Amino acid sequence: MKDRRLLVAIVGAALVAVLVVIFSAILLGSNSSGDKTIVVSVAIEGMAPGKKITATDIKQITIPQEKMPAGVLIDVGSIINRTVKDHINPGDVIVESKLFANSLGGNLASDIPVGQRAFTIAINEVSGVGGFASPGSYVDVMLSGKDAYGQPYSKIIVQHAKVLAISQLRTEDGSPKIGNSATLQVSPQEVQQLDVARTLGTLTLVLRNIADQKTSSVSPTSNRGNLDVPGQAAVEVIRGSMTADGQSGVQRQ
Repeated sequence: MKDRRLLVAIVGAALVAVLVVIFSAILLGSNSSGDKTIVVSVAIEGMAPGKKITATDIKQITIPQEKMPAGVLIDVGSIINRTVKDHINPGDVIVESKLFANSLGGNLASDIPVGQRAFTIAINEVSGVGGFASPGSYVDVMLSGKDAYGQPYSKIIVQHAKVLAISQLRTEDGSPKIGNSATLQVSPQEVQQLDVARTLGTLTLVLRNIADQKTSSVSPTSNRGNLDVPGQAAVEVIRGSMTADGQSGVQRQ
C-alpha cells in the first residue's frame, strides 16, 4: 500500500514538473518574441514628391518588430535612387507605398531638377558635335540662319545647358551611330528661346568643358555685323531679365 502511494506521488510530481517546464517555455517564448527588433530606414528630413532619395537622406534605426509598418523596405538598396511619390516627414519609416515603382523612378522626369525643363532639339553628325556630346556633358546652343537681307549669321542663344539624353540609332550591322536628337536641361525662359530659335534657322550644339560654368556675353557673327534689322526676329542669349522685342514677339535682353 505504501509502495503504491509512493508511486502515485512520484508520478504526480513528474506531471507537475512537466507542466511547469511547458508553462515556462511558453512564457519565455512570449517574452522573447516581444523583445525582437528590426533595423529600418527613416527620413532624416522631410522629402517632397519628386525627390530622388540618396544615401544622405536616410538613416537606420532599430524598432520593435511589433511596430514595423506594413510595406517597410528593409534593404537600403531598394530605397536609394527611388523617387518619392507621397510626402515623407522627418523620422518617417520608408515604406513602399511612399515611393514610385522602380520602373518609374528612373525615368527622365525624375532627373529634372525642380524649376528646370527638358527640351529636345534635332541634331546630326555636325550639329551634335560629332557624337561627343553625351548625357552629363554641358553644351552651348548656337543658332545659324539668314537675316532679312539674306546674309548668314550665327549667335549663341543658350549657354551651359546640361545634356540629359541623346537618342541612339544603330546601323544595319548593329554598330551605334550619331543620334538624331538631344534633350537638354534648360530653364522655362530658355525653352521659349529655343522654340523660337529653331523656326529661324539651324541649332547646333557646342561642347564645353564640364568644369567651365561661366557664361559670357558673345556678340553675334554676321557679314553685316547687325542682326537686329527691320523684319528680322532677333534671338538673344538669355542673361537675366528679358523684355518683348517690339512687333516680332520674340523676347530678348
